[in-house]
Amino acid sequence: MSGDGMRALPKVPPSDIDAERAVLGAVMLQDSAYYAASAVLTGADFYRQDHGMLWHRLGALVKARKPVDLVTLQAELRDHGELDAVGGVPYLIELMDGALSAVNVAHHAERVADTAKRRRIIAYAGDLADRAWTTPADELTGTITTGLNALLSRSTATSKRFSQAVADADAGIRSARARKAAGGSVGALTGLPTLDRITGGFSGPRLILMAARPKCGKSALLNQFGVHAAATGWPGLIVSLELGADELAIRAMASAGQVSVTKLHRGGEDELETALDRTTALGDIPLWIDTDSTKLDAILAQAALHKHKHGIKWFAVDHIGLVKTTGRFNSRNDQIGHISWSLKEMAKRLDIPCIALSQLGRDCDKNNRRPRPDDLRDSGNLEQDADMVIMLHTPQPAREKPVKPLQIGVPANRIGPSCWPDVWFEFDGRTQTIRETTERVSEASAPAPNYDFPEPSPGAWQGYRD
Repeated sequence: MSGDGMRALPKVPPSDIDAERAVLGAVMLQDSAYYAASAVLTGADFYRQDHGMLWHRLGALVKARKPVDLVTLQAELRDHGELDAVGGVPYLIELMDGALSAVNVAHHAERVADTAKRRRIIAYAGDLADRAWTTPADELTGTITTGLNALLSRSTATSKRFSQAVADADAGIRSARARKAAGGSVGALTGLPTLDRITGGFSGPRLILMAARPKCGKSALLNQFGVHAAATGWPGLIVSLELGADELAIRAMASAGQVSVTKLHRGGEDELETALDRTTALGDIPLWIDTDSTKLDAILAQAALHKHKHGIKWFAVDHIGLVKTTGRFNSRNDQIGHISWSLKEMAKRLDIPCIALSQLGRDCDKNNRRPRPDDLRDSGNLEQDADMVIMLHTPQPAREKPVKPLQIGVPANRIGPSCWPDVWFEFDGRTQTIRETTERVSEASAPAPNYDFPEPSPGAWQGYRD
């Protein structure tokens, strides 16, 4: 009882009904808003049960590529016996009339997700308080961190019976075998034979990091991979936070035509004609470029949108250090860790690989050595989250050369060999092209600044076998 003798009213759990209505109305107004919102929340995040029902039905229409309007939504709800439960046609009209724009849907979705997390924290805290009366302190303390991580996950947890997991794995293996038998690849290839033998191609729900010091060609490798993959039946999306779409296109044209990127920039007529001829010969390859999305949630939304709309089989981010986030973090390491975890989570949700570019710290240059996974800048979480780490290395004295020697290794790989192969590559900065050479790398070191290659070394393959 309070001081005036009145009993305190129970607290109402956190919620933002207006934000929930705004999200639903935005999707009804523009179906692509579903992907922006689904990168942030799930149906379980809605406080009102009828809003959760509506979210599921809207999602079903969008994923089936059906028009989202009053007629189709009404029919979808009626077919599942839910029309009356959501307030009938009058409430649907009210939601549509209240939706002025879909522009701020991500902001509204964040508010809905935030209140859902707070509700789960309150419930979890209450459960912990009850258990604390009888559970030993050590046992209780050990479960708190794990429980909170699962609690705050954006995706709804699901489970599979073991026999179903085996059946799904069998289907995946048979599908890969059929692609290989038909002359195709198991994953998206870079077009560099040695690297492709080590990686097996990029496929599955994995986070793949490409890392290098500046001027070693990591963006060129991504660009070259993207064009080659799309041209060989692996559509994809590149989200570039560093270069504009025009710049990426010019670099791709220079590589395709094997002409000077500088001369293309300066309007070289012969170079332009050659580049256009070669690029046109590629046809309208299924490669999409987004240079506008800079915030993490927008990037995740674009990946989801392109998967459902265009059937992309991979997406890439150049580079992870430039991605903006809305939350507050104790350190840069925590922020980068959140980004890498979110990209990996989206790769799992979409069942496609995410290729993320990353900078390397200076230690490998200071010590004049090839980089290691622990050289990844800003976060040990990158090494922990990555399923594969691909690193590019050019000795520092050679980095200013127009054509520079390059080593490409896979020092961390959960699904295949980890090695630095004894094959040299070269990065031609003039044409933005990476090529594999016939020269061999000695285990000892880097090439001399004059680009003389060391003699072959029989033991330099470091354990890799076909």
